[in-house]
Amino acid sequence: PSANWSSNAIPGLSYTGRIVFVTNDLGGFNILETNRTINGTSQSTNQGLQYNIAAPNVSLKHTTDLGGNTLTLNGGSLQVGYNAANSVVTITNGTLQLGGSNRTDVYVAANLAVATPDVTQTGTVLRIAATVDTRNLGTVWIGRSDRGNGPGAQGAIDLSAATLRSGADLNRMVLAGDLNLGVNNGAADSRGDLTLPTSLTSLEVGSLTLTYERNA
Repeated sequence: PSANWSSNAIPGLSYTGRIVFVTNDLGGFNILETNRTINGTSQSTNQGLQYNIAAPNVSLKHTTDLGGNTLTLNGGSLQVGYNAANSVVTITNGTLQLGGSNRTDVYVAANLAVATPDVTQTGTVLRIAATVDTRNLGTVWIGRSDRGNGPGAQGAIDLSAATLRSGADLNRMVLAGDLNLGVNNGAADSRGDLTLPTSLTSLEVGSLTLTYERNA
């Protein structure tokens, strides 16, 4: 119903902006009732689909049921735990298309701003048990801290139950940008985990960064 939206209006089937799930949605789920598109400019962190939940503990989760439909992120970003700890999300039962005419970036566990309490951001997991079409996927960050010598970020993406494709190419994952797991700007405790399906036959990235730390 329209009352579920801050604008008191249900977004159109092709909507430009962002859809945000927060603590009010904890323990629940939402269902995609038809094919929908969220549009944004390439590399925008202010547009796209955002699950920056900051739950009191990791037992409180959110599920998006695609209902056998396709959700397209055309630009913007998919965020889980962007400056918010304890964000556990499952996307299931349909197709998630990452990118269209615009590139879509992914952030899972990003510690880019001072939070209260000012500690390492943990408890962030994105699980996808659906088809993932990496048609125009940009850069993926899992466990990123830009906090200098401050706290880090720890997160995971679990695609073990997903079917990956890039357009018509099945079992292929393509990043037009980079794949970054556990990247720190001075913090020593960031970590990024990526679990891929056994069916995957091709992973193509611009560059791969594994557990990088800048020493101050």
